[in-house]
Amino acid sequence: MAGTVKVTVTEGWAVAVDGKQHGGGQTVNVDRGTADHWIASGWATAADTTTKPAKTRRPNTGRQRRA
Repeated sequence: MAGTVKVTVTEGWAVAVDGKQHGGGQTVNVDRGTADHWIASGWATAADTTTKPAKTRRPNTGRQRRA
């Protein structure tokens, strides 16, 4: 998809792409012009392309109290 960018729809808003409606929190691929318009209007934000770090858990040392 050359020329497209990912945006995340802002909560409380819905947008339409190719006849489909996308609600708040959904990530959508759109062309650069549409993305700029949506971001300027507050309907979407640039999608976060970074990955979240893996969750870590405290190791079980055998000292935790059991209920």
